[in-house]
Amino acid sequence: MLLSILVATVDRRGELFARLRHELEAQIAALDVPGEVELLWSRDDGSAPVGVKRNVLVRGASGRYVCFVDDDDEVDASYVAAIVGALVDGPEVDCVGLSVAMSFRGRHTHLMELSSRHADYSSAGGVYRRPAHHLNPVRREIALRHPFAAVDRHEDQDWALRVAAAGELRRERRVEDVLYRYASRRFYGWQWLLDRTERPRHAAGIRMVRLVPLREAAGARAYAQPRVARAAQEPPRGSVSTATSVGVPDFFRTTS
Repeated sequence: MLLSILVATVDRRGELFARLRHELEAQIAALDVPGEVELLWSRDDGSAPVGVKRNVLVRGASGRYVCFVDDDDEVDASYVAAIVGALVDGPEVDCVGLSVAMSFRGRHTHLMELSSRHADYSSAGGVYRRPAHHLNPVRREIALRHPFAAVDRHEDQDWALRVAAAGELRRERRVEDVLYRYASRRFYGWQWLLDRTERPRHAAGIRMVRLVPLREAAGARAYAQPRVARAAQEPPRGSVSTATSVGVPDFFRTTS
């Protein structure tokens, strides 16, 4: 299988996830390469840290490449086909570079480049430049070598910076069209302040991702025992759907 699209979600976002799932399954079903893309999702009541769910999904994926879509974001109608096309045209790449439209509470939309060409967070000319993130299709074998921190916040930024520092994403194929719309819940005023102080903060080592190891240690104590989620209760949709129990939390799969 070529690609696994992964979604970590929670019960309270059921309506958002249902809309996203419908869109992704329709795009997968329309592909000319049946059986090459799957949608895999993990859903619980929010007890499991999102980093834990991300790791469960990466381990359970069947695709040679994995990428995440966040349940409150939107993808373009050509999202799946464009990524599959990039992977078919560049079968030896380590990741696919993406152009993302990022808005702040529905306003102030900016372009964001997620690419292995960027080793750190920066911005220039109104464009946010970020290392390859969890949203980028990445070789699963590489993703497995870099588990997400078992926390609920900044696990994606922490992961992106660790993977960039490891230098394993050497070959990239970019998709220039904007395929993904990222809905930040951050107020733009706060983002504006972060942008203006970015260089001195980073030079001084002041960034929220530094708190991830402390949060993970605290979370490990609070989240000591795995929960078994309810696989049988997730209704199937699409061409093929199976539920597989893997511990905390369970995950569900739709394939083309």
